[in-house]
Amino acid sequence: MTYEEIVLFRESDVVKNVIASVNRALNLNGTLTFGDVELMHKACIHEAASFKYSVWCALLPFDAIKVFEFQNSLDSYFKNGYMFEVSYKQACSLFNEMIDHFENEDTPTTAVYFSHDGALLKFYAHLGLFKDDNGLKYTDYKEDYKWDVSKIGPFAANIAFVMFKCASKEKVAVLFNERLINLPNCGELCDFETIKMQYNDSIRNCSYKKICNITKA
Repeated sequence: MTYEEIVLFRESDVVKNVIASVNRALNLNGTLTFGDVELMHKACIHEAASFKYSVWCALLPFDAIKVFEFQNSLDSYFKNGYMFEVSYKQACSLFNEMIDHFENEDTPTTAVYFSHDGALLKFYAHLGLFKDDNGLKYTDYKEDYKWDVSKIGPFAANIAFVMFKCASKEKVAVLFNERLINLPNCGELCDFETIKMQYNDSIRNCSYKKICNITKA
């Protein structure tokens, strides 16, 4: 499965019907292409985020908004998600910096990183979060899928790790957009040692040279 999935979705009857409905609503007789309506959707989401309202959103039916939300999720699944290991394994360095920060008592109490959504989404996949059991395919439109970028990658998305020293044990809470979330096989408060064991491969085998190695034919 490659980017062909995205092409198949764009060429599906679902998408064609949505583009046709936008043309009918605006009485444009098929003038608007997929690219035109996609651009309208981008203007809609960015203006709505900045100004709370966008005239572009008013021109789009609800189905059109859902179609482009799914396409963005499908595209991100290939670029930043679980489709290719190289996409998310490279986030091991960020994970290891978090481990080092917790283990080094001389570091400041808080460490804050700022980045783009692509890096954050790769990190989510590296942690095993929002993973769909059977992957994500173009036929999954309207299904209940976990890798929904409109929900997991909104503006100002964030993830935080908070260390609690409880008697003889160190525990870590993970907050996704300021709300508690469970790492795979962990509760809301996960033993720090359990986290290190669970992601042992990430700690021991974090080499960009190996992860991004391209063997010449």
